[in-house]
Amino acid sequence: MLYLYDNQIEVIENLNFAGLLQYLYLQNNSIKEIPRLNMPNLKKLFLDDNEISAIAGLQECYNLEELTLSRQRLPTFTSLQFDENTMQTLSRGLQVLDLSGNGLTD
Repeated sequence: MLYLYDNQIEVIENLNFAGLLQYLYLQNNSIKEIPRLNMPNLKKLFLDDNEISAIAGLQECYNLEELTLSRQRLPTFTSLQFDENTMQTLSRGLQVLDLSGNGLTD
């Protein structure tokens, strides 16, 4: 487990050492995008209360079971975007997807 919530992190980086990591907590930061994460053992990723506009970069997270992206602080009239490759990977094993508080319309 790696707890990095409630900081001022703007970029997810330097996690090459964490290939075996299963739980990553990054809530309430200033993250704007999800980079390509080479974390095949990751089971839970918490990204609530950031500034992420696209769900992408998770193609290598084959074992992801829970992804939370609630309450993204996005500009008015901006909605979350979904990368097709990432969604295909997630569709294989994701059990929990929390997108609450994002004003989704479809």
